[in-house]
Amino acid sequence: MLQALEQESTSRSRLTAANSRKPAVRPGWKAGKDARAGECTAYTAEANCLTNHLGHCGTDAECTRQITARRDTKRTQGTCA
Repeated sequence: MLQALEQESTSRSRLTAANSRKPAVRPGWKAGKDARAGECTAYTAEANCLTNHLGHCGTDAECTRQITARRDTKRTQGTCA
């Protein structure tokens, strides 16, 4: 999950300059690059990371519920259907 958060943080820093009051504008993608495919890969990686960390919840049912819900959302996003 830390990898996904780091990716998002890096992406945000590319969208706005520090202390800028201008709205964020997503940059164009390089020719031949599929932005959608990259996002799908990131969602799938985050879902896998969440699955790997379910064991950290131990017997905490609420922790398990929250991680499972987020993982399932990311799995759906990762299909990019």
